[in-house]
Amino acid sequence: MSNTFEVNKIIDDTVTNGKSYYLIQWKDTITTNIETYKCYKNDIKKITKLRKKFIIEWKNTWMKFENIKDTCDEILGAYLLLKLHHFGTK
Repeated sequence: MSNTFEVNKIIDDTVTNGKSYYLIQWKDTITTNIETYKCYKNDIKKITKLRKKFIIEWKNTWMKFENIKDTCDEILGAYLLLKLHHFGTK
C-alpha cells in the first residue's frame, strides 16, 4: 500500500507566459485508511472499495516544470524524448 503520490505518466504539455506546464496522470493509491486522503477530496476522481481496502483514482493535474523536475525526472525525460522523436518524424 502506498502513502505517497506517484506519477503514472505525462500526457500533455503547454507553455503559458514562458512557463512550461505538464499534465500529470497519477497512479492509483491503495489504502486501508481513506481518512488520510480527506484533504485531497477535490483531486479524487473515483474511489472503489474492495474488502477492507480502498482504491483511489486521481484526477489529472497540470503542474509547473519546477514542481516535477526533481520528483519524476525519468518520466519527464522519457516524455520529452518521445515528443522530440515524434516531432522529427512529422
